[in-house]
Amino acid sequence: MAVGFNALTANVAAGFSVAVGFQALDIATGGQNTAVGDNALGSLTTGFQNTAIGDLAGDGYTGGEAGNISVGAFVLGAPGENNTIRIGDSLPTGAGVSQCFIGGILSHFTPLAFGNPIVTIDPLTQQLGWTMDFTAAEQQKKI
Repeated sequence: MAVGFNALTANVAAGFSVAVGFQALDIATGGQNTAVGDNALGSLTTGFQNTAIGDLAGDGYTGGEAGNISVGAFVLGAPGENNTIRIGDSLPTGAGVSQCFIGGILSHFTPLAFGNPIVTIDPLTQQLGWTMDFTAAEQQKKI
């Protein structure tokens, strides 16, 4: 399904895809992609099961990418990336210039104990991760 000027125009075989917006999902082959926003997934030529919501969301994907989720204006993604979730990663960085609120996180308490994973944030890339390093947990308790 396509709504918008040049949405899904290069569609040769992009079954079960949805494109809403100016030049959204101008894809040649692939399927099960969803693009909502001007030029959302606009540079993707082939790919499967990608979701992009926002102006230029997912526009960094060029071909062959799969399983990505890009949410937010100018959340572009990177060529060759697969199974990656990007939400608002185009926001400005630095102390106090952006905020993030995600519901449900505090609903499940996991005590700091040996064997329990600890969520980490890379301050350079802002990527979430985890560690099993109990000494890191002790350092986090001191903060």
